[in-house]
Amino acid sequence: MFWKLIVVFSVLVLSCYLFYKASGTLNPIKVNVITYFFYLFILHNFLGSSLVFLGLKKHYLISKIVNENTINKTYFIICFTALVFPIAMIVVSRLFKVNVRKQYEEFLKKSIIIENDDYIFIVTSIISIFCLILTIVMFKRMNTIPLINLIFNRGLSSMGVDRINISKGTYINQYLRNFLVLGITPLLSYLAYIYYKCTKKRNWGILFLLLFIASIFIKTYNYAKSPVITYIFMFVFINIIIKGKIKLKSLIKFAVLGIGVLGIMYIKMGYNFSNGIDIYSGPFGRFIFTQIATLFLHVDLFPNFIPYLNWRSLSPSILGLIFNGSKHIRSGRAVMQFYSPDKVVNGTAGVMNTLFVGEAYANFGIIGVILGVIYVGIIFESVYLMFIKNKKTPTNVIMYIFATQTLVEVSQSGFTDYIYNSNAIVNIGLILFIVLIAKLLEKKKMLNDIIIKIRQFNSKGRKING
Repeated sequence: MFWKLIVVFSVLVLSCYLFYKASGTLNPIKVNVITYFFYLFILHNFLGSSLVFLGLKKHYLISKIVNENTINKTYFIICFTALVFPIAMIVVSRLFKVNVRKQYEEFLKKSIIIENDDYIFIVTSIISIFCLILTIVMFKRMNTIPLINLIFNRGLSSMGVDRINISKGTYINQYLRNFLVLGITPLLSYLAYIYYKCTKKRNWGILFLLLFIASIFIKTYNYAKSPVITYIFMFVFINIIIKGKIKLKSLIKFAVLGIGVLGIMYIKMGYNFSNGIDIYSGPFGRFIFTQIATLFLHVDLFPNFIPYLNWRSLSPSILGLIFNGSKHIRSGRAVMQFYSPDKVVNGTAGVMNTLFVGEAYANFGIIGVILGVIYVGIIFESVYLMFIKNKKTPTNVIMYIFATQTLVEVSQSGFTDYIYNSNAIVNIGLILFIVLIAKLLEKKKMLNDIIIKIRQFNSKGRKING
C-alpha cells in the first residue's frame, strides 16, 4: 500500500507542475482551456482511479471487472495521460517559441474590440428566431418539458427509459435537433451575452434572456444533470476572458450554486441524502467513480472478449468513405452491451462513456493510448495558442469558448471526435457565416432603417436606466 501511495502522490505533483508549464497558470480565477481540462481530469478521472488503485473497489461498475490485472494496467494509462498529455503541450509551445504564461496574461489584459455589432445583431436574431421556433416545436411534439416535470415530480418513475427514448426520439429532424436546437441555440446565447456585457445594449440583453431560458430547457431536455452545470459554468469562463479574471468569492458562489442545483436534482430524482454520504453511490459515486470506472471496463473488455475495433468508432460518414462496409461501433456502447445487457434490453441504458483514452485503447490498444494522448495534447495547446495570440473580439471570444467547451466535453466521451466532429464544423461555420453576412450588409449599407430603429431603441433604454 505504501508504494502505491508514493506512486499516486508523485504522479499528482509532477502532473500539476507539467500542466502549470503547459497552461501558464493553475489559478482557478484565471482558468483557461488547459486548466479547465486539468481540474476536470484530476477530480473526475485521476481521483477515482487512484482510489481504485489503492483498494477502494466497492463501486458497482468496478465489481464487474473480470481480470484483476485490469486495475494496474488502467492506472498505468491514467498516469501516462497525466504526465505525457501536458508534456506534448509543452513541446508545442516550445516549438512555436511562446512564453505561455506571459502570452496569456497579455491576452487577459486586452480590451475587447467591438465592430459592426448592430449588423451582427440582426443576423444573430434571424438565426435565433429560427432556433427558438424549432425548440418550441420540439418540446410541443415531446408533449413535455423535462425540467418542469423534474421540478414538480411528475412522471419520474420511468425516467431512465424516458431519457433514452427522448435522446433517440424523432420529434423533429435529428440534424435540426442536434445542430440548431441542441448545439447552436446555447452557442448563440453565449454570443448574445458577450455583446451585452461589452455594449450594455438592451437589444442584446433581451435576445440573451430569450436564448438563455431556451438553453436551460434544452440542456435538461433528456433529464441529464451535468450539461446544464457545464452550460452555466461557461458564463464564468466568459467573464474571466472579458474582465481578465473573476473574484474568488464569485467562483465560490458559483461552486456552491452548482453543488446546490445538483443536490436538488438528485433529491427530485429520488436519492435520499438522509442515509448519509456514500462515496460509491449518488452524486459522489457518479462524480468520483462512475465516469472513470468505465475506463477500467474498456481495458477489461478489449481485446480479452472483443477484438480491437480498428477505426470502427469513427463517424459513420467518414467510416463509409475510408472503410467501405465496416460497421460503426462506439466503444462506450460495446462496453454497455457487454457489462449491462439487461439495461440495454430494458431500454434504460445508452453508452458507458469515459476519458478519451478509453476509446483510443478500444480501437488500437496501448499504441492507440500513446499516440492518442500525444495527438490530443497537440490539439489542445495549438487551439490555446491560436486564440491567446489573436485579437480579442466577441466573435473570437465565442470561438474560444466553443472550442474550450467542445475540447473538454469530448475528452470525457470519445477519442474519434477529435478526428472528425461534425458539430464543431457546423458551429464554427455558423460563427464565420454571421460575421461574413454582417460585414456584407454593412459594406452594402443595407438595412439602415432597421439599424436606426435599433439604435433608437437602445437610446431609450439608456434614458430609462438613467
